Amino acid sequence: MSVGFKFEFRYKYQAQPKTLIMTIENKSADHYIYIDWDSSSITTYDPNFSRRVIRVAPDKRITDLDLPQFPSAIPPKLKLATVVTAEDVFKLNAEGVLELKNDLIDLEKLNKVSKILRTPQYIKDINFNFKERRKPIEFSLYLMLQMTNVLNEDGNDRLQQVTPTYGKQVFQTMLIYKFTVSRMYWIDQIPWNPQK
Repeated sequence: MSVGFKFEFRYKYQAQPKTLIMTIENKSADHYIYIDWDSSSITTYDPNFSRRVIRVAPDKRITDLDLPQFPSAIPPKLKLATVVTAEDVFKLNAEGVLELKNDLIDLEKLNKVSKILRTPQYIKDINFNFKERRKPIEFSLYLMLQMTNVLNEDGNDRLQQVTPTYGKQVFQTMLIYKFTVSRMYWIDQIPWNPQK
């Protein structure tokens, strides 16, 4: 299988991505892949915390974050194009509807909390190192997959076995994708600077 993500080349400081646009391809000839969204997570700028992954519906309407999410099935030789985000990106609007409101990595929030006296020093260091371009901010997507009847060439199980389903052996594994947010120099933001 292969997983790809789509990003813009640059983002404004006040307009960071709210979602991850991703494509998952099942290259297997005869095995289904299931994406378990409720068992997947996205970290924040604080490496000690993670958030539940929410798959964004095509119309971007989420009615209730407490509802369980159905796994996405990817048949052999096919792809799944989808959009995901973190649970705390959503906020209620004036009509009581959940909307994508916060950035996936909220740099302005990080800057604000870093000025609070009781904020842990390592959070202040993350913000300082980012602003001074000493170290990018890192976050990760933990994607839980389930597969059916996956065996090595010697016949041994490749992944962790879960409860059999309808006579088939189901296996699961966790894939980890790491991302970095780097602060660009001001010269990269001028209008006549060519995009690469």
